[in-house]
Amino acid sequence: MPRKVYGSYTGTPETPAGVIPVVNINREETISSGSSTNEDDDVNLKPAGGKLDNLIKETDEMKVDILGVSEHRWTEEGTVKRDTHTFIYSGGSEHQHGVGVLVKSNILKYIIGIYAVSSRNMMIKLRARPFDMSIIQTYAPTSDYSDEDIEIYYEELQSMMKHVKSTDVLIVMGDLNAKIGNGKESDVVGQYGLGVRNERGDRLVQFCIENELIVTNTFFQKPKRKLYTWKSPGDWCRNQIDYIMIRKRFRNSVKSCQTYPGADINSDHNPLIAKLTLKLKKIKKPKLLEKLDIDRLKWSSELQEKYKVSVSNRYDELLIESQEQFSQANAIEEIDIKWNIFKDSIKFGNKDIPKKEKRTRKQWMTPEILDLMSERKQMKNKPEYEALNKKIQQKCRIAKENWLNHKCRMIEIFGLDGKAAHEEIRQISGKKRTTNNNNYLFNSIYNTGYIPDELAKSVYITLPKKTKGDNLQ
Repeated sequence: MPRKVYGSYTGTPETPAGVIPVVNINREETISSGSSTNEDDDVNLKPAGGKLDNLIKETDEMKVDILGVSEHRWTEEGTVKRDTHTFIYSGGSEHQHGVGVLVKSNILKYIIGIYAVSSRNMMIKLRARPFDMSIIQTYAPTSDYSDEDIEIYYEELQSMMKHVKSTDVLIVMGDLNAKIGNGKESDVVGQYGLGVRNERGDRLVQFCIENELIVTNTFFQKPKRKLYTWKSPGDWCRNQIDYIMIRKRFRNSVKSCQTYPGADINSDHNPLIAKLTLKLKKIKKPKLLEKLDIDRLKWSSELQEKYKVSVSNRYDELLIESQEQFSQANAIEEIDIKWNIFKDSIKFGNKDIPKKEKRTRKQWMTPEILDLMSERKQMKNKPEYEALNKKIQQKCRIAKENWLNHKCRMIEIFGLDGKAAHEEIRQISGKKRTTNNNNYLFNSIYNTGYIPDELAKSVYITLPKKTKGDNLQ
């Protein structure tokens, strides 16, 4: 069966400080999703460190499909799209904390819910069989925060549990900033933890007991270098403070869990990967219609003439064939006949319009920078690492500035009224351009008040009423 990965990275694409807990899932079916949206790139993400592209590069090498992120330090909620991945994130009003999920494009269709709760907690739900899957990405307060802050955090985390079905495959993962330590604790904590448990570790164990969760990375005997998830500046201390937890009833689905110290995005945390055997529900892929190259039709007089003749001839032909129907029809029936003739004529003429080629989004990230990131990875824990990291940051700033300057020059060339210029502006701002098109057919519809069935179809989406005290957005 093909393998897919779900997980969570604690650190930040800007200022890394965390871990990558990842869940690796074997399944039968191929799997394939915020309030504000930045569709094209991280133009307004600061600083220009290229961490998101670096993160995508590492997830590809580790064959990760869903990767949660903690402490990304972005504000508000939204999404950032790349050609192969989408990053869904939840933040606060300030540049601190923040959680998110990096998802491969072929997995998006399996997501049935995204809950951006706060800058410390978010949840996504996936279609699976025989039960759906709920993944909570979390980032707990550090030791600098008071016990009261810790209780507020766990209350919010506990409130999210109310929105998880008792039958769901529940996974809670992220940077818990707690040391569970070495030693078995009933059937919640295994005997292969690391270090000595602290007070925050006791609170985490209590949370697991209350929600019938097990800490997966304490149940597998591994070398210590495969157990620690964080190391202090200067590497004088190494701790296990990041965890992947799953409901007890699904513990046999977990086949392995360990860290991968070799991964590198300039973070002081290591990726934590758990391999699970689960099945995702098969989703019927909708048939996508090919997009027509309307721009070529607008600018090619030869193509316009060919299209005009094709549509006109087909329209006249259908009009002659429908004369008998017109003679027997009333005003409303006549609109339906006109609509069908118009629709069939347009469809007939569309065969002469070339199909639109799929365009890939060009980002500011360059192959040279990605190669430098690979070189930096080889220098991890070596003196040369910091020098390479500074060089990468400098290259990223230059590449992004050049990309923006190029976009601005293209806008000046195209002129602000041109569609090409609007496309360049959209790539910078992330906002889509909307247009309204009218047709003479609507005059008859307006005069009679009758709308053809195909134009009157609507889709209603029910939104649950937000109850008092409900923190989910």
